[in-house]
Amino acid sequence: MKSHLIQHILTCIRKTPLAVFALVAYVSIPSSLIYPEDYFVITRTIPWFVSYFNTLDVVLFVSLLLTSALLRLSPTRQGTGFLLLGFASIMTSLFFSPNLQSGAVFDALIHFCRFAFVFSFASGLTRSLGPRQSESFYLMIYAILCASAVVVYHLTFETMMGRIYASGMGVGSFAQVSVVACIIAIVRRQYVVLAVSSVFLVLTFSVTSTVMFILVVSCIPLIASRDGVSSDSAQQSLRHLRQVFVVGALVAGIAVGASSMLGDVGYNLKFEDAAEGHGRKVIWMFALQLLRSGHVGVCGLGFFRTTGCFQDNQLLGQYADHSVDNQHFHSIIFEGALGLGVLCLPLFWMLFRRIWVTYWTKQYLPCAIFLFFLLTQSVDFTIYRPKELIVWAFILGIADGQFIEAAKKVSERRKVGSTMNMNSQRRFAMPVLNGAGRNG
Repeated sequence: MKSHLIQHILTCIRKTPLAVFALVAYVSIPSSLIYPEDYFVITRTIPWFVSYFNTLDVVLFVSLLLTSALLRLSPTRQGTGFLLLGFASIMTSLFFSPNLQSGAVFDALIHFCRFAFVFSFASGLTRSLGPRQSESFYLMIYAILCASAVVVYHLTFETMMGRIYASGMGVGSFAQVSVVACIIAIVRRQYVVLAVSSVFLVLTFSVTSTVMFILVVSCIPLIASRDGVSSDSAQQSLRHLRQVFVVGALVAGIAVGASSMLGDVGYNLKFEDAAEGHGRKVIWMFALQLLRSGHVGVCGLGFFRTTGCFQDNQLLGQYADHSVDNQHFHSIIFEGALGLGVLCLPLFWMLFRRIWVTYWTKQYLPCAIFLFFLLTQSVDFTIYRPKELIVWAFILGIADGQFIEAAKKVSERRKVGSTMNMNSQRRFAMPVLNGAGRNG
């Protein structure tokens, strides 16, 4: 299995050298090359999510475009429709946004381009070279993030209380990408990858990502087949139970061992903190008050312009408390409702529908990715910074490519079956007609 993974990685490097270079360079750069020195001031004064546009963005866009052209990675109708709908929703929300500034439009376009370019490339790569190639590409990116996390962990152990995270990413987002690596490893029986990614997941001590990982594993039988697509089997329930037990025991064992070695560092499992959502309850109540107050228009406040709500003392005094101090609402649901208004409904509907369809058609790997994305982003919003957005766009592109390819194969089988039925009916009808003619 290890040799196959290495072969897939080498194939990706050989066939997509420009894309590999651009993505590897982006996920490798330190935080200091992404965020300016006055990052703290910017996040507290500018009322939208800044994109932190840099030279590597240009390299990334050009490299992905050239690679897609060379490999003829044509976009699908579904993917194009989703991206066009997203673009139209973003622009419409900004057009009706109060006190709109040109900087917000520019940053919104950069955010959209990062997602659109990487998402389309990953989806096309999956459909062209196969899911194993795109998954190995992601695992290569994840390995680089792990390497940078080890360096950061060594440098900031005392200040961060031992919680690990990759350079340019937060603790929560690094935990999320670790879970995705775990999910892929479970489906592909890559036990070394599963062990390593589980260790990094535990070292983040992210309660949200760990709980959501166990929930996804409990709901979806990932080991039903090697390709993550199950066929009916009497042993499926037993395999699913074994999957839950193994993953739970693995995470629990690593957590106990890590906590014993790191002393006071570990998961915060206090009931009172969990009941308050680790501080999220106050923020979500603020969001609900804003939605009920009529402060938010039909088309929202504008794409990624919700951070201004935490800078408006009048809003904080009227609908919340001045102690509410954050950059976002810790939920993609509230971010969508406040930023896009009703324009977010079609986008959420498409995501919900993908989860539903992939589950009932037993495409369990893409289903797990879509479901985990929705669950974690609903309680731990992270896709507003460059690296997080790019990595998640790649992950969702892999899931999208697998979903579309599986749907295409099902459609082709139905067409073949329909053609065979028509031919058999014709062969059956011809002798009857001929016989009738002779008798006449």
